[in-house]
Amino acid sequence: MSQPSPTGVVIPKTPAAADAANSELRSEINAQLIKDGHIERIHNHLKHILSSDASDWPTRIQQHALALLRSPDSECDTFPRLMERVMADIREDTNAARREAGARKRAEERGEVYTGRGEGGDMRDTRDRRGERETGGLEIPGVVMQEGVRITRECLEMVVEVRP
Repeated sequence: MSQPSPTGVVIPKTPAAADAANSELRSEINAQLIKDGHIERIHNHLKHILSSDASDWPTRIQQHALALLRSPDSECDTFPRLMERVMADIREDTNAARREAGARKRAEERGEVYTGRGEGGDMRDTRDRRGERETGGLEIPGVVMQEGVRITRECLEMVVEVRP
């Protein structure tokens, strides 16, 4: 294991080191992120971006959770089950939105008009249930994902040093 530098965690830049992203190294990086206050910085930045985004995503998530709690069919009778279901629905909608964006981009690159229809004229992937939800799609707004990656990368660059 590499020794922490005065500024953080040192990772040797070798192919073996890239494959050795083990739990001890992750724990060391996470501990340094916590110690230096970067986790709080990431959290606050994401909270601000989510709150200021026009999609009002936090309210949609809250409404979805309430709908699940009120539904006799949801089987969300405990907080852990509710959180598991909400997280699964967020992942499902985010992945569906990514698939749709990819299909739209491929169609535009071929000079075609995107119709939202799959091969054979079928409408969207059967796993895409965004339109069925009473609160609308639960996908994480793109700007939030971009900002999350940006701020996390910034913080990691302050903590991790890659040496040849």
